[in-house]
Amino acid sequence: VVSTVLNQALRALAMTHISPQRLFVKGQWQMIEKLFDQGRYSFAIAMLYHALPQSIPVFIAKGLGVASVGYYYLAFNWANAFVNNVVHIVGRVAFPAVAALESDRERVTRVYDEYLSRISLLAAPFNIGLAVLAPIFIPLILGEKWQPAVKACQIICAHGYFSALFSVGYNVMQSTGHFKKVSFFLFCELLFIFVLINPTLQAFGLSGVAMVVAGGKGLGLLCLMFSTAKVLEHSLVKS
Repeated sequence: VVSTVLNQALRALAMTHISPQRLFVKGQWQMIEKLFDQGRYSFAIAMLYHALPQSIPVFIAKGLGVASVGYYYLAFNWANAFVNNVVHIVGRVAFPAVAALESDRERVTRVYDEYLSRISLLAAPFNIGLAVLAPIFIPLILGEKWQPAVKACQIICAHGYFSALFSVGYNVMQSTGHFKKVSFFLFCELLFIFVLINPTLQAFGLSGVAMVVAGGKGLGLLCLMFSTAKVLEHSLVKS
């Protein structure tokens, strides 16, 4: 934690020194207030993103034992490999590009269409292929002892696909200043999981947890897509 704080502090000092512009507080209170307003929602989004993956293993360990936490992490990490290693990197590049076009909603809409279609075309084969081949790959690579993770991985592949599409809307909504809506959708996803995870865990075991996780992300995606379409005055059928 200390090294992370020092790293960020040194980076901030270096960027302040390198940047040709300087931050002058005097006369810029309106801008600071706007940045603070956006920052608190960004903080809420970051906390919710942290709470979602960290809270689920607690329920699994309590209901199914510590070994099932390992099965869940394997299934989740494999199913979300495309999102973590490709989509999030693309998102870091796309965010400033879309933010620069914020005032031109027509161009933002075109970028959103292309961004969504390309991510969908890349994510779908990966997640469908992994769902089909998981019963072969997991025991072959890791051994038969990891067999309980197979079914959960197949179900969470739906979460991986939903997450890829969610990231597209997430970047577009944030880059156009709609932080509050994104944090609300993440909160709804978290609430959905907390309400349903115990009953489904008791009824279906690890597969039940996977269904709730995938369902929560699907619900968040549906709300986000409708909201993004409304903000961009865009038809979901077209996208």
